[in-house]
Amino acid sequence: MILVYLNEKDKKLIDVLEGNRFTYALVGDKQKEKTMKELLEKPEASLATGETFLFVTGLEEKAQTWLADALKENEIFIPRVAIETPYNIDWTLGHLLEEVEREYQYFSTRDTLFRLIMNPDKERIASDKEYLKLMAYGLSLVEKEDASVEEMKECIEHIESIQQVSLAQRIKHR
Repeated sequence: MILVYLNEKDKKLIDVLEGNRFTYALVGDKQKEKTMKELLEKPEASLATGETFLFVTGLEEKAQTWLADALKENEIFIPRVAIETPYNIDWTLGHLLEEVEREYQYFSTRDTLFRLIMNPDKERIASDKEYLKLMAYGLSLVEKEDASVEEMKECIEHIESIQQVSLAQRIKHR
């Protein structure tokens, strides 16, 4: 069973679920105070105003892979997904949505920072000790398990502003 908190822009998802014979139920904002267990027992469709979210339960690993492949094949990207655990089954939909969003923000920010530090300005890193320190700090944030999203965003902004200046200087000297 898949509980689907569906944003209107992702309606193609339903066609994929039905076309692949997945059992699903729509849930929405009116159910945010209900636990996941309650929603699995008696789902009620309503409008969802946030980003699309999937709560997957009872699917064997093979079926989970099949679902991921079907979504990919149909160019549907749903980054906010939770698999049932003994812990989250008693959470409300609202709490689970908040937790999944926090995780999404953390990992997407971390990925952005990682891409930046893995692609430094090679000339600048060899000649600018402050830039080198900033890149090392960025790497330490990526490796740090408890780095905050705010810390990572500040580092991203600093790196991007330096890279903008560096690019502008190269263009000016051509």
